[in-house]
Amino acid sequence: MIQTRHSFATTALSLGENPLWIAHVMGHRDTDMIIKVYTKYLKNAVNNNDGKALNELYSGMIGKHD
Repeated sequence: MIQTRHSFATTALSLGENPLWIAHVMGHRDTDMIIKVYTKYLKNAVNNNDGKALNELYSGMIGKHD
C-alpha cells in the first residue's frame, strides 16, 4: 500500500499538480512531507517552461511602464 502512495505523489508532482492538493489528498496537514520525501524523485522533471509564466507576467508589466 505504501508504494501506491509513493506512486501517486510522484506521478501527481511530475504532472504538475498543486503540492497543496496532493498533501490534502494524502492526509498531510501541509506540504512539508511532500517536499521532503517526494521531490527527490523528480530531479529530472524540471522542464523548460518553469518560471516562464511568471517571467512573461513581469516582462509585460515592465513594458507597460516604459
